[in-house]
Amino acid sequence: MIAFDWIDPRSARIKVYTRSYQVSINNICDMFTLGGQLTDPAMLKGLEILKDILPHLLALEEHHAKNSILTPPNRLHPHGGFVAAYELTPDHPVPKVKVYIPVWRRTRLLEKAWLPAAY
Repeated sequence: MIAFDWIDPRSARIKVYTRSYQVSINNICDMFTLGGQLTDPAMLKGLEILKDILPHLLALEEHHAKNSILTPPNRLHPHGGFVAAYELTPDHPVPKVKVYIPVWRRTRLLEKAWLPAAY
């Protein structure tokens, strides 16, 4: 999906949203850095923070490898996976990146308390 600001083009943003159903720490980090191409210090600091919090957000067990796909193909949900958004502006050569991870399918407490068994 693509979104843009309907304002003066000199300050407008273009946002590109991508979705992946291949949820793994490696895949999320890969999309966060555009395949390792975004390597400025702020991005690398954000990547380290992301790597620290992802196991908790994804409710990973200790035995999961960083490249383990966490959503079996037969359990895909239209709002599953994760979204990476890249914000482009005329005055900034490097895109700002945001990663959206729906945790409502990940935490055991939420799954047991609120989600129907059909999911």
